[in-house]
Amino acid sequence: MFNRFNLLSAFRQNSHTFLRPRTFSNFKKTQLLALGVGLSVGLFGCRRHAECESSKSAGIKSFNGRPFRVFAGTGHKQLAEEVAQHLGVKLGAINVGKFPDGETQIQIQESVRGKDIYIIQPTGPPINDNWIEMFLLISTFRRASANCITAVIPYFGYARQDRKRAERETVAAADIALMLETAGVDRIIAVDLHRGQLEGFFTSSTQVENLDTLKLGSQRLLTEDLDDPVIVCPSITGVGRAKKFRDQLIEEGVYASLAFVAPTDDSGIMDHDAGHHHKIAEDTKNLLVGSVRHSDVIIVDDMIDTGSRILTAAVLLKKRGAKRVFAYSTHGLFSGDCMEIIDKSPISTVIVTNTVRYEGKISPKVEYISVASLIAEAIRRMQKRQPLTSLT
Repeated sequence: MFNRFNLLSAFRQNSHTFLRPRTFSNFKKTQLLALGVGLSVGLFGCRRHAECESSKSAGIKSFNGRPFRVFAGTGHKQLAEEVAQHLGVKLGAINVGKFPDGETQIQIQESVRGKDIYIIQPTGPPINDNWIEMFLLISTFRRASANCITAVIPYFGYARQDRKRAERETVAAADIALMLETAGVDRIIAVDLHRGQLEGFFTSSTQVENLDTLKLGSQRLLTEDLDDPVIVCPSITGVGRAKKFRDQLIEEGVYASLAFVAPTDDSGIMDHDAGHHHKIAEDTKNLLVGSVRHSDVIIVDDMIDTGSRILTAAVLLKKRGAKRVFAYSTHGLFSGDCMEIIDKSPISTVIVTNTVRYEGKISPKVEYISVASLIAEAIRRMQKRQPLTSLT
């Protein structure tokens, strides 16, 4: 029976055919290439290959003769402008608005035929609106005959919903990946995904690059004249991230040790599931593994949402004799009264990147560093077909 699931599968498998018109000149060029090297490149869409082909276009910035354009959604236009500035280009002309009933309206105001397109759209709050906008942006560029579409997603909303923790729960991260590919995306540039395994939700035809910001954080904290620093992971699921941060400090000549805070159940056994919750209960019991006495400590996590996790960790660390307490996180969501929590906490400084746009009052303890240069370098290397290994 040909139901809606069959239709979706057929659409995903054949979208490159009816959404990517090819010109006769492109056909001739790729046929000549095929005769020369034995590869029929260009007869299929970009999603059939690891690398994207582009036709030349006068007046458009290009690396190695590959024209590209950078466009911004409404999720974080300031970040997109910073990225464009680092690349030496202007943002593409596009109108993203709302109809009176709240529906999203998108109109591309320049030709994108045959060009590589980068859409910068973090999917932080309002998460659902930003995701819908991203899906529509991708499909609009696909219908406008863009060659290769890369979704630049500095913050990947729903990334924490990457598994079933109870019966009949959604695995929203997998569904988001499905919708991105159905819309017509070719490549993903993400920044510090909650779990690297999320890349496995995409098919092999979609290239996923997960950029690492720990170098930005370690370089900033090296300016603090750290005393016998200890890198602290506030949950048992992020130990790998904390170890990498520690290793970067050691590479710079600053020896650091490692510790982690783990929630426990009533019997004192570590609770592996507690670390996945969006908010930690105030009465949660925690176990500190490692020593922090007479040391400056740095709490390292991928995101700060409600602030409950870093608060409980900071209080415990101070009780165990820590001197100064710093916190570094890639994504600063700061939901609810998080800023007030940080103000009243024993944390000296909270350092986050600007992957998420925050419009509330910012605590004097919170400091932002930009990921614009990191994203720009990733785009530059993609266009030059250079490896991104040192950025991930």
